[in-house]
Amino acid sequence: MKNKKLMIVVISLLIVIIAFTSFVLVGKANIKNKMDEYLKNKGYSTNEIAKVKVSHSAINYILGYDVWGISVEYVDEPDVLYFYSYKNKKIVTAGVGGKGAEKENLKHDEDYKAEHLFSLKNQYIGNASANSHLLTALEISKLGTYTIELKTDEKPYILTINFSKFDFIPRKTSGITDDMQYKSIMYQKSIILLTLIDNADEIKWNIKTDNIDDSYTVTVEEITKEYGNIKDYGKSLKQFYSLLVNIGYFNK
Repeated sequence: MKNKKLMIVVISLLIVIIAFTSFVLVGKANIKNKMDEYLKNKGYSTNEIAKVKVSHSAINYILGYDVWGISVEYVDEPDVLYFYSYKNKKIVTAGVGGKGAEKENLKHDEDYKAEHLFSLKNQYIGNASANSHLLTALEISKLGTYTIELKTDEKPYILTINFSKFDFIPRKTSGITDDMQYKSIMYQKSIILLTLIDNADEIKWNIKTDNIDDSYTVTVEEITKEYGNIKDYGKSLKQFYSLLVNIGYFNK
């Protein structure tokens, strides 16, 4: 009797393992095909792609993370891996890795950066977690140590970035002061924030350190005068990419 029960348990486990393995293998093949189509639609040919690898993590499912991961290696940039995930039946950007990930000019970075930023678009300025992800993607921490404040009780809705430490190192450029340089960076990043946070009206930057006491504000109205309705650029990836080009985001 005991042997019979044990046999039933073993057979049941084998069925579960086989079913799970089949699910993963079929899923990998399906997502690999979707990723190939995704890259094709971006204009890449098969001989430009060195490797596309799809992975599955059951542990991530338990932890609430993305279950399906994808890495792409390009022939002309073998030391960099571009990571994506597959969720809600869509392929989304997830990061860059590999030995060459810290290079200044990644060869396939422009499209990737635009897609990654656009994937972090959110409706409400009160979504602190979404705002933090966006600020991280914009590498605000390279300017210094900061905290954020959100004004959400009434319009104008404002995201304030407060620096307690400011690490900006100005370039030696004739006729351009230090504050002009860092405010130019802030202005560019403010445009992106106001585009990708649907109901944001203003971005404020406050610097209070031993050496600097300064503040700077960028509003939707100000940007609209120069670029038109800034919120329209957040309606599609194509429009958002055109904005990044217009504001010189890719010019390093």
